[in-house]
Amino acid sequence: AAVNFGAMWSLLFTVFTFAISSRGHESSPTVISCDVAIVGGGYAGMSAAYYLTTQHKLSVQVLEATNTTGGRTKNWDTTLHMPDVASGDVVELGGQWLANETVQPHSWQLVVKELGFEVFDAGYTPDDGNSIIYTSQGRHNFTDLIDGFHKLPMDVQTELRQAAMILSELQKTVNLESPQDSPRAREWDSMTFETWINSTVKIQESRTVLAVLCTTMIAQSPSVVSFLHILFYIRAAGSLESLIVAEQQYRVRLGTQAPPLFIANEINEKSPQGSKVHLSSPVREIKQADDKVILYVGSDREPKSHQRLEIHAKYVIVTGAPPATGLGIRYEPPLPYEKRQLFQRMPMGNSVKFTAVFPKPFWRATGWSGTILASSPTYHRDLDNSTNLFSNCFDNSPQSGSTGVLLCFLEGDTSVTMMQRSHEERVQLVTDWLAKSFGPDAKSEAIEFIDFNWAAQQYIGGAYSSYFPPGVWTQLGHALRSPFGRIHWAGADYAYDGFGYINGAIDSAKRAVEEIMKKIKNEWNEKK
Repeated sequence: AAVNFGAMWSLLFTVFTFAISSRGHESSPTVISCDVAIVGGGYAGMSAAYYLTTQHKLSVQVLEATNTTGGRTKNWDTTLHMPDVASGDVVELGGQWLANETVQPHSWQLVVKELGFEVFDAGYTPDDGNSIIYTSQGRHNFTDLIDGFHKLPMDVQTELRQAAMILSELQKTVNLESPQDSPRAREWDSMTFETWINSTVKIQESRTVLAVLCTTMIAQSPSVVSFLHILFYIRAAGSLESLIVAEQQYRVRLGTQAPPLFIANEINEKSPQGSKVHLSSPVREIKQADDKVILYVGSDREPKSHQRLEIHAKYVIVTGAPPATGLGIRYEPPLPYEKRQLFQRMPMGNSVKFTAVFPKPFWRATGWSGTILASSPTYHRDLDNSTNLFSNCFDNSPQSGSTGVLLCFLEGDTSVTMMQRSHEERVQLVTDWLAKSFGPDAKSEAIEFIDFNWAAQQYIGGAYSSYFPPGVWTQLGHALRSPFGRIHWAGADYAYDGFGYINGAIDSAKRAVEEIMKKIKNEWNEKK
């Protein structure tokens, strides 16, 4: 058949012209103006949005890079098998515990009192039922933490009491607002926590327990964390006792992701002062001018060069993991060199919450609480004949009782080595441990296994929070919370009260809002 070249070229020209015009149309972003733009929809970002819209009647635009709000909290519905929902059947794959009003006043005030969410007692060492601890002397049953401590060898108990006493006294001398100004800051910031451990306790099992304390706090090995940062972390929690016991007391009935989801829904439904929460909207660039800040916003589904939104704001609050939002966004003018250097030296911890779901919490019927602790890797050798320490597992079942859930933490070095294995290998290793503790039902009755790796999340990069290696606090700590022009910072990694916790994220949001409101009032006064 003859080819009609004239018609073919006409068609190609039409398609080419349409493509060029479409690209031109797509590259023209929607421009939105507001009082405050907020980067990140986690607890800090959504708390700031809540306070700004409800208490101060300002307009906000929240820009969340992922497809949901919640930050480092994430619900998983065990009956619907769906993430990012609020229901009575959820298990938390991220941050989950709240403390009482005295220990965590900011989270209690917002989540329980103002938003009205119900919480239930869900401490990881419940008073009812037997718990299990593996020590160098074998397996023991215990009923509470004090009883569990007494199952350790006597010489280990003696060393740990002395170490706890020293830590408790040293943390009291840390300047909470500026740890780098503490009396012995340079001495403590020049060593790792491991260095302090090895100089303080001599028995390997004592060292293991203190290493577990470190990975439980920040999900990282004590060999890479500044001792000053450990003392600051304890100080920010209130005390060593609060850190170990009180911080993990309650769970939110609808899951800990429910409050950020609720605030986002309220803002989008009611649109106070034209406010909105934008999902799948990563901020590519923040450009400051004399009287405003311009944010260039892309899309998860488009090339980085494509800009979908352009937000014009009077002020900006940047939240989220510092390595992601501090280094992953282009700033014009550039951030001060101290802040850029600081963000380069604030890596995230490594934590995976391995969740095993069962039709019912079978362990309760035989008198077990679901808690397993370990101070020595005496249980087994793993696939490479190297020792992995599985140090803690808890009953994490929904309050509804619709399913039974056992949660095992893989933290620090264990998380890194375990996530290099296949999902099937991880299931085998963890369920072997559970079966040794609770019987064969732990393997045969399981219906679902979830191991959510926070380090693999593009816009977060780890959990629970950032940590400070040696030398960072004393060299660059002064730049952590300082605003840069019209840009302010908030998040659990910027907190005074509850660093790394939901309570700290909310506290930091309040601080950032107060900083902005002070500037706004000064501007109003200057215009009078």
